[in-house]
Amino acid sequence: MDRRARSLKTARLSPSLERGFLTLPCPLDKVNRQFQAPRPNENTNGLLRQYFPKGTDLSTHSAEDLEAVARTLNTRPRKSLNWRTPAEALDQHLR
Repeated sequence: MDRRARSLKTARLSPSLERGFLTLPCPLDKVNRQFQAPRPNENTNGLLRQYFPKGTDLSTHSAEDLEAVARTLNTRPRKSLNWRTPAEALDQHLR
C-alpha cells in the first residue's frame, strides 16, 4: 500500500459533518510549526522568566514587586509591535 493510499485510509471527517469536509493528516505540519513565529504569550512568558524562573512561588514576592515587574514589561518596546510599548499600541488601536 503506497503512502497516499494509507493517508486516505486514515482520513477522518471533521467535526462539522454536515459540511462534509475531509481532514487528511499532513506530514508537513510538524515541519511548518518549527518555522512559525512564537505566540505573543510565549514571548511574554520568556520575558517573565527573566524575573521569575520556572517553578518560582510567586506568593513569596510582594504585590509591589509583582507590580514593578509588570510595569517594567509593559513599558518595554516590542519588536512585534514595531518597537512600540504595549500601552502605545493599545492607545493607537483604541483611537
